[in-house]
Amino acid sequence: MIDQLSTISWVTAVAAGGALGGLLRHGVYLAIEHRRVPALPISSLTVNLVGSLLIGLLVGLGRRELLDAFWVLLLVGGTCGAFTTFSSFTADWLRLQRQGRRSAGVAYVILTLVAGIGLAFLGSCAARIL
Repeated sequence: MIDQLSTISWVTAVAAGGALGGLLRHGVYLAIEHRRVPALPISSLTVNLVGSLLIGLLVGLGRRELLDAFWVLLLVGGTCGAFTTFSSFTADWLRLQRQGRRSAGVAYVILTLVAGIGLAFLGSCAARIL
């Protein structure tokens, strides 16, 4: 995919998408963080699950050539890459462990992984239907 684009094009796509994804993630945190759910870090969970669904859909659309390489890089590599956050996921897990909330930590990890993979698969299936 990258070999089809000039270096300037793919760098621009990833950088522009990354800026957008970072802003979107911050917006989700601002919208959700004041509605704290005591059991789980809901902001990180939300961005990671929504991002997983979008990644599955967008990669699927790219494979079907309904999105060209530039848009796949911008939206998946840049936007979804900056929108989702593995570092916050791990920091949230560590925080739950430090607080002695081991069951919540295990539930958070399982929910994030299982639902994330499931939503990516669902997004990929949706791309096949379109």
